[in-house]
Amino acid sequence: MRRLRIGLIALTITVVASASMSACSASRPDFTGLWQADDGSGLKTVEADGRCTGMYYYRGAPLDIGGVMTCTLGDRSQDGDYLLVVRQPPNEITYRLRFEGDDNAVLLDGAGAEIVALTRQ
Repeated sequence: MRRLRIGLIALTITVVASASMSACSASRPDFTGLWQADDGSGLKTVEADGRCTGMYYYRGAPLDIGGVMTCTLGDRSQDGDYLLVVRQPPNEITYRLRFEGDDNAVLLDGAGAEIVALTRQ
């Protein structure tokens, strides 16, 4: 009887801890769609399968060397920003992405300087 009670207590603790952890973990924001850049460079696209356009910046301007570009949104960091890895082989760069509501985001370089502000269309 005592083993059964200890087993039930352990199971209850596991379930409660698991529920608490899942409630605390926030899901990633939806980054798919059309985004208008404030730098005049036109619309950026982000597809559900990770394909994207116009998101690779080099020396302050978009760079597209041809071929498939992909965007991978990572986990949220302690400062609230997300890591965004943009690849267009052989090029690859990691940015920070700061969401300001559902339809606004700011692309930042690794040092936190703003590259471009984006508004969902």
